[in-house]
Amino acid sequence: MINDNDESTLIVEVCTIDKIVPAKGFDRLEFAIVKGWQCLVGKGLYTSGDLCIFIPPDAIIPPQLEERVFSNAKIKLKNGRIEPIKLKGLYSQGLVVPISYLEETGVTNTFIGMDVKDILGIVKYEPKVKEKPKGLDVKTSTSGKWFLRSNFIEYPKIHHFQNFPFSFSEGEVVHISEKIHGTSFRCGYITRKPKGFIQNLKKLLAKHFKMCKKLWDDKEFVYGSRKVDLSDIPFEKIKETAFYKENVYGKTVKQYNLKAVCEMLSRQCRDADVLIFGEIYGPSIQKGYHYGLDNDEIAFRVYDIMLNNMWVEPSCLDCFLPSKIETVPQIAIKPFNEDEVTEYLLGLKSFCTKQKVPEGIVIRPNEECEKSENRRVFKVIHPEYLLRKDRTEFS
Repeated sequence: MINDNDESTLIVEVCTIDKIVPAKGFDRLEFAIVKGWQCLVGKGLYTSGDLCIFIPPDAIIPPQLEERVFSNAKIKLKNGRIEPIKLKGLYSQGLVVPISYLEETGVTNTFIGMDVKDILGIVKYEPKVKEKPKGLDVKTSTSGKWFLRSNFIEYPKIHHFQNFPFSFSEGEVVHISEKIHGTSFRCGYITRKPKGFIQNLKKLLAKHFKMCKKLWDDKEFVYGSRKVDLSDIPFEKIKETAFYKENVYGKTVKQYNLKAVCEMLSRQCRDADVLIFGEIYGPSIQKGYHYGLDNDEIAFRVYDIMLNNMWVEPSCLDCFLPSKIETVPQIAIKPFNEDEVTEYLLGLKSFCTKQKVPEGIVIRPNEECEKSENRRVFKVIHPEYLLRKDRTEFS
């Protein structure tokens, strides 16, 4: 089931091979470790420090490149798509090709970190998406003009950590949590901006005349999915959303009384603009990921809060929420060590013991120094999840 969850950008980079390690059980293959990814390569083709081109999972390579790389290989691609594989219990993710492939296109000035997807004709795999029912790309119209709430921001894209391995300095305190497989949700209590002549007039009258105070509220409650603002449509009029048979976003608002939660948090924080970001999950949200819930039951967990455009420290989220609203499962808060990322991922057990294959982990700084739109938040997807044919998380 596809939804408008976090997205990541396809990057096909010129890289160095970090190291070569043996592939147990293979005589003619070994592993090249590139940007944290583990890729099977022909034995003796590469050495540590060699330049190469790394093509990540879920990239689609053109026929001429596929023919060049896989002409004598037993493994064949489906529609040119690079997918993770598991052979003899070992994972291989992505494709390593020689730097000479790039030089043959006429490009001579290569450098580490150079994105070459356009030069090689490589594109990102995009699954087919259901057509959205009318009225769900919600933008309210006044006088024929579209109105968007600029202060109801989308949660920043969650990129693959392997694409940005130097985003955290060694020793920087980071928060590591389990990535729940559901659908992204956001809600808030934010400054209301007038739309159209009538609302501007009401705001003006309320500001200057006490008897008109009730004409205008300075704050408003908003909610929606990661990309779609559903605030202006009454709950009862949204029978289904683009991907679900019911309005799971409105259902979550009611189930957790989120309007009251946001209003209370705003009052406690001196009328701050409040935005809450989280994940809705359950059997009806993502196939095979029920997290112990039955049938049409859904649950909600918070993974971030913003107050007046400032991110709350992940380790402090519980302090801002009522006890009935849980946060995403915390794995660790500790100084960043790149070598430990894989250990946390492969040792991950879901908070629900019935969920055998966790989706992955999320890493973010415990204290954010970036502006809201530059939130440093990254995901590392579990290799077993990447092997699923019905997965909806793509590289």
